[in-house]
Amino acid sequence: MKTINQIIGENLKKIRELSGFTQEEVAKSIGVERSAYSNYEGEHEKYLILFWKIFQIFIGLTSVSYTHLRAHETKA
Repeated sequence: MKTINQIIGENLKKIRELSGFTQEEVAKSIGVERSAYSNYEGEHEKYLILFWKIFQIFIGLTSVSYTHLRAHETKA
C-alpha cells in the first residue's frame, strides 16, 4: 500500500506535467532550487506541508487542511 507521501508526490508530478510546467518553473515560482523541488515529487515526509501548498497553487484547493490529510493517513 502506498503512503500518503508517495501518492501526493506522484500526483504533484502528474498535475505539474498536465499543467505544462517544468520542475524549474515551479521551483522558481515557489522560491526554491529545482533540485529541492524534485524532492517534493518524491516521498519525503518533511515535504508534506510544502506538497500541500504547491497543490493549492495548481488547483486552488483550500478547504482541506494538512491536519485533515494526516488524520486520513493514520486511518488508512
